[in-house]
Amino acid sequence: MEALISHFGPEYVHLAETFGPASGLAFRRTVATTSVVTAVTSGFQPRELACTMLEADLGAAVAVLHIAAARAEQELQGPWPDGRVWLNDQPILGGTLIQAIVARNHDVDEFYALTENEALVVAENSISALDIALARDPLAFADPLREDHWDRAALSDEALASVGVLTSKLAHTAPLRCLEFKQFGKFVALTCEEPEDYFDDPDNFEVRQATELLPRLHGARTFFVDPRPGETLQYTALGWEYSVV
Repeated sequence: MEALISHFGPEYVHLAETFGPASGLAFRRTVATTSVVTAVTSGFQPRELACTMLEADLGAAVAVLHIAAARAEQELQGPWPDGRVWLNDQPILGGTLIQAIVARNHDVDEFYALTENEALVVAENSISALDIALARDPLAFADPLREDHWDRAALSDEALASVGVLTSKLAHTAPLRCLEFKQFGKFVALTCEEPEDYFDDPDNFEVRQATELLPRLHGARTFFVDPRPGETLQYTALGWEYSVV
């Protein structure tokens, strides 16, 4: 219980619903001036399950947990795989476009309810798409009545063909491990093997199309749409990780 309070805050109530062998809690907190509620299991193994929605949509968060708990026990017979999308053939929340869920495995398995198009974007571009969206807007998936978060047309190869990336020429022989959107409004792709003085010579870089680099930057497609200066994707032992510098 202390771990849940540390993660979600001290303001909570007990839910009447149970999730298999686990009881339920609802934590209320404020994110970017907006009140949200997180439905959380208490006693679910091997990790607790959680889902955050706008405060008025606690019922939707509880419904998502019921689906997640049932699938974990009856079909998966174990924990939800990190980033695996489950897409239903029809909406799972009445009156909404929500048709899928995906889990992000941390200390708690945090579930996000997605529309069909959102689910396809995450499935096609890896969990990095979800992480980038949440880093830019922590409430990106908190409103179950929303329209699609991503415009798939804006993510198409045709749309990204006009996006140029200043690319280190070391990428001819080394893998790309960093993608940045600089303050001067340009994307820069690096191998992370460049010496300090490498950046002094513009001839060390060449302009490549974003679509040309995508096979080497798996999960970066959504990064190229509506970027913010200072955003970075860097390849680590955990995969591509988003940050702002």
